[in-house]
Amino acid sequence: MLDILLEKDTKKYLDAVNGTYTTHIVQQIMFALIFGGVGMGFVFIIGGMEFNYKVIIGGLIGGLLGFKVIYFRLRNEVKNRMNIRKAQFPEFLKYFNALVSVNNNNIVRTLESTAEYMQEPLKEEVDELVERAYKNEGREAFMDFARFIGTSESIMIMGVLSDFNEHGVDSAKLKDMEETVSKMNENMMNERIIRESNSIEKYANTSLLASIGFVVLFVGTIFVQLISDLNF
Repeated sequence: MLDILLEKDTKKYLDAVNGTYTTHIVQQIMFALIFGGVGMGFVFIIGGMEFNYKVIIGGLIGGLLGFKVIYFRLRNEVKNRMNIRKAQFPEFLKYFNALVSVNNNNIVRTLESTAEYMQEPLKEEVDELVERAYKNEGREAFMDFARFIGTSESIMIMGVLSDFNEHGVDSAKLKDMEETVSKMNENMMNERIIRESNSIEKYANTSLLASIGFVVLFVGTIFVQLISDLNF
């Protein structure tokens, strides 16, 4: 929570999306000014068009919200990109497993063939991996690709592929890798079901709260009207 408040991970997030700190700060300041102005205007209007300390507080609160909006938008963008890469990785392995025998167990040629079936952003990374592998950059090239995916499974599997590239394909390990891919697909499907269920529940809760609010407002209005009639 403190990390979010102090925005300690901003530089890491910006590196993940190829953003610049200067642009990020400028956007935060702009949104802080806009939200701050809206906050001051709102409090000024509901306060009877009187400028006082409440208007300033409203501006400060609005400015803080505007400042944080950009940070949370950056975090969500990084999260979305990570989810895309994570979702593409099993597809990458599926094509690799299908093409490895066609390429006579040559790992680099198989990666090169696999790249033709991939979409961005993974395609560019596979192309770079192939280029580095042809330059004999060794295990580090495979590990950098795994870090780009950002999961424990990717680190393990790319380590295996690096070993295959150095020492030849081990059929038993290749079979284990295929089983790992199947489990990854199953887990991703379960995660997707959970996300969709949570999304439906979130919207359901919103509708429920809106309905309750409407009922309370309706009952309150009738009650006030009844009291007015009695006083009359």
